Amino acid sequence: ALVNVTPILITTAKTDISAYLGKYQKTIRVFLLMGVVLSLGLYLVGPRFIQFFYGTKYVEAGLVVKWLAWCIVPVCFGLISSPWLQVNYLQRYTLYQTAAGVITCIIANWLLIPYYGLVGAALATLLAQLVSTLGAVLLFRDTRNMLYFILKSIFIIKIFSKEPPQVH
Repeated sequence: ALVNVTPILITTAKTDISAYLGKYQKTIRVFLLMGVVLSLGLYLVGPRFIQFFYGTKYVEAGLVVKWLAWCIVPVCFGLISSPWLQVNYLQRYTLYQTAAGVITCIIANWLLIPYYGLVGAALATLLAQLVSTLGAVLLFRDTRNMLYFILKSIFIIKIFSKEPPQVH
């Protein structure tokens, strides 16, 4: 779906910034709502499917699925950040976000797997996704406006200030 929306957003941004921001805001809401609904659904139903198809021997896998289900939300955040980065010529930050996620994943796996096993690996994955999509965005001044705009879109209220985010 985002593959179809991204070219429209980028084309609109070139001609009408106000229309672009409105369309982008709607896209953010739809994608994050989809992410939360899918995560919640997988969280609630996933362990039952594991038990139904594989039996009680794999009950621990259900707990892993519960944690991994929440990775969908940061993945949706990453997807919706792509048009913003393209419109603002900030694609280079994608590399930094990915690197932050990889480093976090390696360190978190190293720390968590010895104590929590598969659940630790799932937690490390979730943490890496959050760092990659949210944490890395906060590190750079150029990308903070994107996070501001996304948070504003989610909460549908004005936060922090009355000034709209800058689009270059």
